[in-house]
Amino acid sequence: MFEFLRKLVSGAPEAAPAAADPVTYNGFQIVPTPRKSDAGWRVQAIISKELEGEMKTHEFIRADTIGDRDGAIEMTISKAKRTIDEQGERLFRDK
Repeated sequence: MFEFLRKLVSGAPEAAPAAADPVTYNGFQIVPTPRKSDAGWRVQAIISKELEGEMKTHEFIRADTIGDRDGAIEMTISKAKRTIDEQGERLFRDK
C-alpha cells in the first residue's frame, strides 16, 4: 500500500518496461514491447522493415493480456508473425 501512496503523491508515471530482444522474420524485425496493465501484460511490439531505403515501422498493439511478461513476449511474437504473413508490407500503408 505504501508503494501505491508514494506513486499517487509523486505523480510520476511508471517507466515503460524495456523492450525484449528483436526477432527477424521474413525480412521484418519484431521488437516485443510488452506493457504492464491492470489485467496482466499487454501484447504489443514494433514491427519494422526497410523499404526503398526508408525504415518503415508499425506499432502493433493487441487487446490480449497475458499473466507474465515472458508469456506476453511469446504471444506477441506469434501474433506479429501471423500478422506479417497475412498483411506483409501493407502494414506500412499510409492511413
